[in-house]
Amino acid sequence: MLQDQRVTATTAFRCVGNVLSLGGRLYSPPFKVSAIGDPDALRAALDRSPEIAIYKQYVQAVDLGWKVKDDDHLSLPAAPPSSLEYATVPKGTDPFSDASK
Repeated sequence: MLQDQRVTATTAFRCVGNVLSLGGRLYSPPFKVSAIGDPDALRAALDRSPEIAIYKQYVQAVDLGWKVKDDDHLSLPAAPPSSLEYATVPKGTDPFSDASK
């Protein structure tokens, strides 16, 4: 979860400077990220991330915020219902033909 919104496969993130647009709502720092899973594995993934390593350098250099904590009673809202759609090729169309010929 990011801020107060459940993140799914169809969640779109957009950043403008340090402002985050998520689901039509705007957020500015500090950002709160919540995740469900094995705390040791999640923390190890953070520790392996080159992007997190760079961020931690800025935490020290310019006093940015950074805190990781375990929570045994995390509750995330259900994801809103969504329907995935996909493109189809119209009947009678050969997608592998060269239309320029």
